[in-house]
Amino acid sequence: MVLAVDMGNTNITIGLFNEDALVFESRIATDKQKMSDQYAIELRNVLNLYSISPQSIEGAIISSVVPSLDQAICLAIEKICKIKPLVVGPGLKTGINI
Repeated sequence: MVLAVDMGNTNITIGLFNEDALVFESRIATDKQKMSDQYAIELRNVLNLYSISPQSIEGAIISSVVPSLDQAICLAIEKICKIKPLVVGPGLKTGINI
């Protein structure tokens, strides 16, 4: 399964995909004051809500318009899922102009 995170100024949308199927979609509030541990707790709670084991997540991808939170969210995902997320942004070769 792949965790998809879209960080916006108001909320952070979290989705989990199993192949092409969306398993769940959830939102948490964007808060620039929160630390990575606080986001890790929120992420763990969302996964628990949908009965998803963090170990079942094989990959993660992040898009963001809040660069100041990129590191905190990446660390939260690494702590919970034990994987390094891919951050979509300038310099990433996708074939799509960003």
